[in-house]
Amino acid sequence: MRFNTLQVAQNTETIELSQYDLNVLKPNIKLDLIQDKYLEMFGKEFVKNISFSRDGFFTLILSLEGKIAVSVGESEAIVEGAKKAKEYGADITFIALNKDGTLDTKSLDDSFDYVFVSSYIVDTYVKVDLEEVKEKTAAKLISNGTVEFSTISDIYVFDSYKLCSMGAMGVLVYEDEFEESAISQLNLLCLDLTIKAIENKNKELDLKDKFLDLFTKQFGDDLYFFVDPKDTLEYTLYLGLKGIKMRELIRTMAFEDIYITNGEGCSLGLSKPSRIIQEMGYSEDESRWGLSLDFSEKLEEKTIGKIVNMIFRKYTQIKVLG
Repeated sequence: MRFNTLQVAQNTETIELSQYDLNVLKPNIKLDLIQDKYLEMFGKEFVKNISFSRDGFFTLILSLEGKIAVSVGESEAIVEGAKKAKEYGADITFIALNKDGTLDTKSLDDSFDYVFVSSYIVDTYVKVDLEEVKEKTAAKLISNGTVEFSTISDIYVFDSYKLCSMGAMGVLVYEDEFEESAISQLNLLCLDLTIKAIENKNKELDLKDKFLDLFTKQFGDDLYFFVDPKDTLEYTLYLGLKGIKMRELIRTMAFEDIYITNGEGCSLGLSKPSRIIQEMGYSEDESRWGLSLDFSEKLEEKTIGKIVNMIFRKYTQIKVLG
């Protein structure tokens, strides 16, 4: 069972690569159909591929003119790309997180031309009110819509690795802010698999409270809430299990074919703790407690109980062994 589907894609589609050939001298009907899907869903005419990486966003940010704000609650690739762009002279302000994990919007005003901010904070999936952001600034909003998107945004970026296993590739959806890509620069397979993954994303909304209730009863004082569960997306749950390094539990549970995560895919299961929790003001050791779950498949009450009991047993073993 997978509780990390928002971090790691599971693409099981059989692909016929010949249908994704592009020819600059011939009509490309497949491309037109895919572009129409993006237009219908996001109301934007153009799509292009980008590298969803630090260097990819560094290049993207340097192509923007004006004053830019970047939420530290964005993906690692966006934040690191912005830091690098600032070193090269870009006018960038970083928007901090509050202790409760919400976005601190006090620094926003009408002086900004672009704001990188999404409808959720990565790792914790705390919701961001983009309407409130729009009230504070006249800037264009550039949002990562990989997990959740809002039609309030002006420009969208999608992490194609998290959506459909397409390496470090991504998709940019826009109106007229960037030059249109030549056909030779487009990866039709990536564009198609990305929009299909967005269309087919499954969200189970009735599991969060059931898991939360069992975690609370089972773990008691060993449970820690970095963020209020009511503040997170309805099909996600973020909490902390005190006194362990979560990667050890993640690896142990994987032997049982139960897949959980401690944060972004780039640090999934590794020794690197959640950057987001540290941005909220917690220590590195505390940030290692974090556990992120998302719910994408139906589960019976009995199965939920077994999973929470198994996590508790593994947690107890790890804590005793030190």
